[in-house]
Order: sequence, then structure tokens, then C-alpha cells
Amino acid sequence: MLLAESVTTLLLSCPFSWYQQYSEEHPDINGDPDKVATNRLLFSVFFYMLYSNKCVNFFLYLVSGHKFRLALTHLVQCACCSNNVSDT
Repeated sequence: MLLAESVTTLLLSCPFSWYQQYSEEHPDINGDPDKVATNRLLFSVFFYMLYSNKCVNFFLYLVSGHKFRLALTHLVQCACCSNNVSDT
């Protein structure tokens, strides 16, 4: 489980870090709208990859973590039971 999470974190967060480093060394050229548009697109794609890392971790835990699945199942069952009791 830890290996899957680590690999996913690296794959989804490194491109943004590399882009940030590259963009500091090579600032946008204001006269070329194609380069500005490309840089904005790359920033958006890499940012959402970084952001999606948190969402993917939930599913990784769900797929690979036995204790996590048990705790989540217990939590959902308790929530459903408490809703049924309060409805009556």
C-alpha cells in the first residue's frame, strides 16, 4: 500500500515541481502568445495532476488497505444504523 501511494505521489506531483523550476529559469516571453498559452495550459494540467493526488489516495487506500476498508465499512454501517434509529 505504501509503495503504491509513494509511486502515485511521485507521478502526480513531480511534473508540477519540474514545471515550476523550469518556468522560473525560463520566464514567459510576452510577445509570443503561443508560448504564453502553452505555459498556461501546462500549468493547468500539472496543477490538476497535483490536486488529483489527494483524490487518488482515497481510492488507493480503498483498494489496497484491508484495515481501511474495514474501518470505512464500519463507519458507513454505523452512519446508516444511526439514521434508521433517528427516523423511527
